[in-house]
Amino acid sequence: MDYACCDHWNQFFAQLKDTGTDLDWGTQWTMVNLPVLKSTNIQ
Repeated sequence: MDYACCDHWNQFFAQLKDTGTDLDWGTQWTMVNLPVLKSTNIQ
């Protein structure tokens, strides 16, 4: 199996952010789930 290099994914997600189509619209997902992630020591 071949994997795309990190440059590919950095560019891909930067484009999503720039167009407003990323998965976290203005931190809506992270702000809601951050306490849970912190409490379970997710890194």
